Amino acid sequence: MKKEKVKKKIFFIALVISIASITLAFLKIHHWYYPAVISVWLVFDCLTKSNKTAFSLIINRKYKQFIKLYLALFLFGLTIEIIGQYFLHFWYYPELQTALMLITIPFFYPFILMSFREMYETIRRKIKKALIPTTFLGIIIWEIPNLTSKDWIYTIPWFPEIGGINMLVILGWPILILGSKEIYKKILK
Repeated sequence: MKKEKVKKKIFFIALVISIASITLAFLKIHHWYYPAVISVWLVFDCLTKSNKTAFSLIINRKYKQFIKLYLALFLFGLTIEIIGQYFLHFWYYPELQTALMLITIPFFYPFILMSFREMYETIRRKIKKALIPTTFLGIIIWEIPNLTSKDWIYTIPWFPEIGGINMLVILGWPILILGSKEIYKKILK
């Protein structure tokens, strides 16, 4: 099967899973984000129409490069999680009671970070200054559903909320997007 046909099939399957996952969040069904991080990544990866994406590495059998990218994004996500959750106590996951569940979060981080970079690249094809629109789209996809499901709770002091979302969270989104973009740039030279 040709690579483009594979991407089209993956896109439609991922889109259905993404919509279903986000719907689960609004129905207050927890852990909706586990399938969503992978499906949202695949949706935007397919939309970028680029050969320099994580999924393209898999399709083109560049597994070593994919693993390097995954590990770099894993370390970036793990660093964010350790600093934000464990040192600063800026958030916690009320529905994750077991150590196994808490351990799984960093392994899913690379996929959500991949989705941020691919979202940015998809928007950049239409709008040169893509950071602000990508930030808003990321907030719509991830933070808005969490207002209902409350799978993660922010406990950030001193910053006001806008529409139920802490201002520091909103300001942190560009760091996540640009950090992911820079990691891609270094790995996918």
